[in-house]
Amino acid sequence: LIAVLILLAAALAVLYVKYEPKEKPGIEQGNILDVEIKNEENEIEEGGFSILSDVFTYKIIDVGQGLSVLIDYGEMEVLIDAGYYEYGDTVVNELKTSVDGKLDYVIATHSDADHVGGLSKVLDSFDVGKIIYGDLFSSEEALAYFVKASEKEGCPFENDADTTISLGKNASLTIFDIIDGDRENINNNSIVTLARFGETAFLCTGDLEKEGEVKLKTLVGKTDVVVAGHHGSATANSLLSILQPKYFIVSCGMDNEHGHPHESVLSNALKQTNNVYGTFKSGTITLTSDGITISCDAQKEDRLTEKDAGAQGGEVY
Repeated sequence: LIAVLILLAAALAVLYVKYEPKEKPGIEQGNILDVEIKNEENEIEEGGFSILSDVFTYKIIDVGQGLSVLIDYGEMEVLIDAGYYEYGDTVVNELKTSVDGKLDYVIATHSDADHVGGLSKVLDSFDVGKIIYGDLFSSEEALAYFVKASEKEGCPFENDADTTISLGKNASLTIFDIIDGDRENINNNSIVTLARFGETAFLCTGDLEKEGEVKLKTLVGKTDVVVAGHHGSATANSLLSILQPKYFIVSCGMDNEHGHPHESVLSNALKQTNNVYGTFKSGTITLTSDGITISCDAQKEDRLTEKDAGAQGGEVY
């Protein structure tokens, strides 16, 4: 019996040696460290915003007397308008430095040529995931080119509606459908977009005028960046005291026939912030957010004053 017990003990010892891991789990193999890192990542996800996320950029492209805005966050890119047809190549070149494969969204705020004109060249140059539009009322050729290009590329059209699009972690784009079907004043059909990243917000109202802004004022509050409505026209920009922007950006052309930006608009904007800039003076303007703070690449010496009314006294570069 004793001999049998000795043999059994020896066999168990061999089996233990055979199946014992060669290295014990621990920090040296990364097991415990990995668990700690995963827990930290989960805390970031559950806690919301982290400044370790990708950089969020909001670019107002210089398209003269028109509008074009590019939102770029990681692999997500959204283009809002593209100026007149002759500025299509300018917008395409800007996109080439940012777009990762497909251009996810194109938003045509409304059908005026200074907003949709360049979009046909964009559609010819990039695969576009979806087009969201505010109206198709204009009789101008620019709109016809845009629609034809979309049909040629097989890009789906989607009418605007109140919705929020996820742009990735901590980032979203809310679309406000303020007014539909206004054939008398096409500007009022403009899509309004509010981009958010972390604690920062960016508002673009296209050419929406005061009657539309009245409906908008209950939907928005303080906003870090505001793109001047209707290129700085006095027919818009009635919400500045509510929005209280840190940056107010005017997209318009030098010495334009419309007198944009209007002196009264600049005066009201300067009551909220001294960070008032114009593409006619600074060229393309890029704002960058880490989710908490925003930086702007426009030169401080190019800040606008009331003397810049009518886009006078600067050089486009």
